[in-house]
Amino acid sequence: MKLALILTAIGAASALPLEGRRRLQFNETYIADVTEEEKLAYALSGKSFFDITGLKQTQQLHGVSGLARSSSAAPGRQYEYPANLTHVSEVNSIIGGIDTKYMYDKLDKFSSFFTRYYTSPTGAQSARWLFDTLKTATAPISGKVILRQFKHDWDQFSIIVSIPGSARPDKIVAFGAHQDSIAGPDPATTRSPGADDDGSGVITNLEALRLYAKYIADTGKWPENTIEFHFYSAEEVGLLGSLQIMTEYHDDPKKNVVAFFQHDMTGYVKNAADAHIGVIVDYTDHNLTTFMEKLIGQYLTIPGRVTKCGYACSDHASATKQGFPSAFAFESVFEDSSEFIHSPQDTIDRVNITHMAEFSKLAIGAVVELSDWVA
Repeated sequence: MKLALILTAIGAASALPLEGRRRLQFNETYIADVTEEEKLAYALSGKSFFDITGLKQTQQLHGVSGLARSSSAAPGRQYEYPANLTHVSEVNSIIGGIDTKYMYDKLDKFSSFFTRYYTSPTGAQSARWLFDTLKTATAPISGKVILRQFKHDWDQFSIIVSIPGSARPDKIVAFGAHQDSIAGPDPATTRSPGADDDGSGVITNLEALRLYAKYIADTGKWPENTIEFHFYSAEEVGLLGSLQIMTEYHDDPKKNVVAFFQHDMTGYVKNAADAHIGVIVDYTDHNLTTFMEKLIGQYLTIPGRVTKCGYACSDHASATKQGFPSAFAFESVFEDSSEFIHSPQDTIDRVNITHMAEFSKLAIGAVVELSDWVA
């Protein structure tokens, strides 16, 4: 259907949307006040946006001008990441333990929930399962790791796993993926396995976290910077979960995210002979993206290839919007990504676990190389 929009220049927007409407930010210049039905239609069509309904106007505006710029001019403080990779032997020893059967089994379970839509009962159930799974994965360092259920106004909570830094606990190296899935026409009652989008990213980061926790327990080498893994709710409907969390971090001087890496869709390979990593270069931090490319060249068996995904296309945009440097590794260049997402056909048989494991290597490399980096 044709959607009736109320487009308003951001500078002239009222503090609150009209009653019963949601305030969506589609780009750096305009917002729209829309009904829930219109918002859902946008989400199901693949249109990217921030849902900024609950944010104060000053928070709505924060970082907008930076998002309008290129990758090399992202907002917030600019960091110089390590020029050389100095933990190659350690990283290689850890990535040698990647267990693709474990990854398959966990993804099989995670995608078996009827839907992980953020307001659905099974969306809440899947979050509880994931929380318990993360608790088990970090058991070797239990008592020192912090697992937090970040509660929202809907039932599916986000999850933050934090390994506090021994020297610089206020400096955070974070990794993101989103738990929720979506399929139409009625997301709450339509089967939505979300194996690739974003079950693949969740399990990719789960495996990296599991192996890093084991490494800490085996070696006693605790990170000097805080390491966090975030598993966001409600990404599919305007980055709601990540935007709430990154807004909280922006307002807390003890939570300074110095590097944020997003894994959203890591499992689909269109052409096995041309497997590669998509390196997102729009609305990301140039310096961090360059560092990520170094990690890809050193630790992965497939190359990186630059691509773009547009405004507010995944949770890294919430970090960027709040002034934190972000990078985003994707399953391929954007035009070769899965055609099955947002449908009942996004199933595990269309996911390449070996490809997912490459992203686990990337996360492990980033964790270890930045664990003792002085920002």
